[in-house]
Amino acid sequence: MSSQQQEKKDENSDEAMNEYMAKRTSILDWMGIIGMMCLTYGIICLLLYIFTEWGANSGPNQHDLYLGCQIFNLVIFCCYIVICAILWKIFIGRREQMKQDLIKKKLEIQSRLTRKQDNNAEQNKLIQ
Repeated sequence: MSSQQQEKKDENSDEAMNEYMAKRTSILDWMGIIGMMCLTYGIICLLLYIFTEWGANSGPNQHDLYLGCQIFNLVIFCCYIVICAILWKIFIGRREQMKQDLIKKKLEIQSRLTRKQDNNAEQNKLIQ
């Protein structure tokens, strides 16, 4: 096996490994975000249930407290949606941007390497 064939084989295995790692981290990111969203949503639903029950069973001003708890629940739910969107942007958006930057750098390095190899091959032809 020539050295060029070995280099191509090594490059292909490196690309396959990089692709596998990119997919793996992407899946872990998605699982982490979804898990965090489900956990916080469960906690928020529990709190909302507690406040709603407290508002519904609280003596003579029952209607006002119940309405106040429902408004409070709506505010908490809206805050939850905004927080999830921010976390999504931070974790997934930044990760994707970093991946794109790394891909660009890798392509630049590969193009420099191929130009250098082409120049070396031309010099070898001129010498011979």
